[in-house]
Amino acid sequence: MIAKVLQFLRPDGRQVTRSVVIPDDCQAQYDLIHACGCMLTCEQLMNGQAVQYISNGDGDFEIVITEAGDKKAALTALIKMIEAFDKEEFEKWNEQFKE
Repeated sequence: MIAKVLQFLRPDGRQVTRSVVIPDDCQAQYDLIHACGCMLTCEQLMNGQAVQYISNGDGDFEIVITEAGDKKAALTALIKMIEAFDKEEFEKWNEQFKE
């Protein structure tokens, strides 16, 4: 399946939507992430590391860091992050912004 990832580019944070191929069995979790109002985002830090997030308008719920340029490690980390998404934990985290 194709997953959409919003990439923030240096130096000005310009946004570009990228497509990555992830296993079809991630579809339900990917859909759940979107149903919760979240999206997948990524950026390269100034120290050369790549960061991927599950985020919404309030902030970053999950974060994973890999070495920039290591596409295999980044894809593996992204898949694990998608698979590990927990709706109940997200809802608990998200409650803090409603107070």
